Amino acid sequence: MTVAQHDIVKFGKAAAQLTTSLAERESVIPNVFTRIGFDNFKGALDDTVNIVVPGILPAHEYAWRNDRAQPMQVDKYTERKIPVKLGTRVYSRVQMTDEQYEFDLMSEGWKRMLANQMGGISSYLDIKSAEVLKNGKYAVTLGAKNPKQLLTTVTAARHVLNKFHNPMKGRVLLVGTDFDSMLQLDPEFNKVMNVGASAESAVREANIGRVKGFDIIVSNDIPSDEAYALAPGAFVMAQAAPHVPDSAPAGGTAASNGFAMRWLRQYDPAYAVDESVVDAWAGWTQVLDPIDYVDGTSHQLVRSTDNYGVRAVKIKFGSTATDSFFAEGTDKVAVSKALGLDKRPAALAEPAVA
Repeated sequence: MTVAQHDIVKFGKAAAQLTTSLAERESVIPNVFTRIGFDNFKGALDDTVNIVVPGILPAHEYAWRNDRAQPMQVDKYTERKIPVKLGTRVYSRVQMTDEQYEFDLMSEGWKRMLANQMGGISSYLDIKSAEVLKNGKYAVTLGAKNPKQLLTTVTAARHVLNKFHNPMKGRVLLVGTDFDSMLQLDPEFNKVMNVGASAESAVREANIGRVKGFDIIVSNDIPSDEAYALAPGAFVMAQAAPHVPDSAPAGGTAASNGFAMRWLRQYDPAYAVDESVVDAWAGWTQVLDPIDYVDGTSHQLVRSTDNYGVRAVKIKFGSTATDSFFAEGTDKVAVSKALGLDKRPAALAEPAVA
């Protein structure tokens, strides 16, 4: 067995005997996901839990004073389920010799190494959450061409979420860094935010304010020219710490950036090596919903055959960005026509770039 010789800067060789830490990554995207804990999965078949989507039932008319030749119609009630699977283990495993422990890390021991192990896992979970977001399915994608009129497109995203009957409370606009910069230069945004001494401090944080019913949050992990208008429940993240086995010499559970993790530590006397393992379980899914709409012929409330990404709207910024309404789905034409979502309303058309 070969043990990695960690590159540790000894205090005596550090300038002025000071150390500095890397800028800490702030967990952003998982905080806007709906979180599910471990207890939901205990005893679940295939380590999967299901979110139940309630069914709908139509109403019918029975002719007044009819001859009763035909019975009243009997309807069938059907629910759907959205599976969430706890499907991966994220871990960090490091080993340390007695010499490294005693002469390199000295009094800090495992403290410094453990902090970096936990930080690496939380960073990975954050980046993985961003990938789930970027690879999601969106019934509607909006293009923002005019850098000085971004709020027009944000308002259009609000309009779409409203059409899909999403709740007003808890909406988030997750923006990339370029999108954030353009917002800061948008005169309407600055007017709404009333940027001043108090607002400037808020801009330095990930949450840069609230506008058009959205909490605006900046993320470095999504493409810089994208934004996502999210309603509650658009994405689900399942996350938990495995249990500490009774046979483990030392161990425990802790949290880093809101993620639950397990720490196990053991010593191998054959190689005079101390070992630390930090791990966590996680799983992700996007919630795709059937769409309820009024059929133009029967005037009944019907449910779409396919499921669509209606709890989130993707926004792309750039001179070539375009709108896309219901690009996929077997019954997309009927759904988009019934909802009136085949294009933006004229009032929300983006002004031409000057």
